[in-house]
Amino acid sequence: MITAKTRRDRGRRLSMVISSRSTFDEIVRSYATHIESKILLGWEPTFMSFMYNPLNGSPSAVAEQMRFEVERIYGILLTHRSRRPSKTPRDRLPFFMACPDFPVPKYERDRFSAISINHGRHLHALDLSPPRTRTASNLADIVAERQSLLAGHNRPLSHVYAETMTGSPEEATAYVMKAIGRGRASLDDLIIMPRASGEARYGRLFQN
Repeated sequence: MITAKTRRDRGRRLSMVISSRSTFDEIVRSYATHIESKILLGWEPTFMSFMYNPLNGSPSAVAEQMRFEVERIYGILLTHRSRRPSKTPRDRLPFFMACPDFPVPKYERDRFSAISINHGRHLHALDLSPPRTRTASNLADIVAERQSLLAGHNRPLSHVYAETMTGSPEEATAYVMKAIGRGRASLDDLIIMPRASGEARYGRLFQN
């Protein structure tokens, strides 16, 4: 069983290995190139934010609950975009990358008023929908229409925001991953979906 402590330890080792051979900007560019290649093939990019109600437990327990909820949301939204997800090749499933973030009071106090909740921890994500999905609606519309299923006062998530990505893939990727650049999160904190069968969460840096 892969515990949260094991993932953190492995994540720190992975981060040290990567930082010794590359800079944060190079890592961002690598992810951005992967994302841009899909966009050029017609995949629809969406920027998402996940805001939470107060969660109980230690910081690591809170992080695990947040990860679980994000993966739950991916699963729900997947069923609205793929008729048979289990039969669909991984490279045709929506690509999703999320990372924890923490408000910088000087700049983000107005945007996120409840910065004291869970010590300000929340998640940002980029989602890429394949060119052909089971619905004509874009992801932002699906999230808005299904908000009560995804979040609410009686759920761990208080709100899920989704909007069509603006700006370049590199700018969006850097924003999602900025907590890593600031040292507030590690590469192990990245949530990449879909995962390969049997792959540990701290696994490959890239998934096609």
